[in-house]
Amino acid sequence: MKDYRPSFSTIARFITSLEPNLRTIFSALCQQILKDCSIDMDTAVLNGTKIEANANK
Repeated sequence: MKDYRPSFSTIARFITSLEPNLRTIFSALCQQILKDCSIDMDTAVLNGTKIEANANK
C-alpha cells in the first residue's frame, strides 16, 4: 500500500481557500464548544508544547 501525503502547496491552497471564511468558522466552532462542553469564557489555557522541526535534516 502506497503512503499518499499532500504536498506543501496542496495544504497551502486548502488553507488559503478557507481564509475568507475563517472568522465565521472559528466563531461557529467556539459557540458549539461553549454550548456542548458547558465551559465559560472566564478561563484561558495556553499550550506550551515545543515540537522540533526536521525541515533541515
